[in-house]
Amino acid sequence: MARLDRLHQVIQAAMGWQNCHLHAFSAYGIQYGRRSSELDFVDETTAVLEVLVKEGGHLDYDYDFGDSWEHRVTVERRMTAEADHHYPACVDGAGACPPEDCGGPGGYEDLKRTLQDSADPEHEDLLRWLGLETAADFDPAHFDLREINRQLRTLD
Repeated sequence: MARLDRLHQVIQAAMGWQNCHLHAFSAYGIQYGRRSSELDFVDETTAVLEVLVKEGGHLDYDYDFGDSWEHRVTVERRMTAEADHHYPACVDGAGACPPEDCGGPGGYEDLKRTLQDSADPEHEDLLRWLGLETAADFDPAHFDLREINRQLRTLD
């Protein structure tokens, strides 16, 4: 049974993020997250995905409330785990994951535009921030299923 705190770890690994920001899950008008005296979340360690969301249903996952990365997690179907497979596993995806702290969806679009324009005054700073030698080192269309699954295998 997958608790929501575990699902958070899976999403972080799949996105290539570092778990540096607050997050929350929302289902049926209830928000789940880390226990906190400041935020009125239901403790995500007590919430189980299989109980909250039936096949065909969904919940929402928000990460980095400043950047507002909003995800919809849909349970397409339930399957029986196979003994010779590692779980969790990513089965498909598209595009490179946005770098953490890039400013949300709008900031990511700006980042991609800036990287394509070597005359942009922020171009060189952005390359340094991303640790890239050239803009060609970042391909927004790149998706590496093997690398994501390697990251997922490192989860405890």
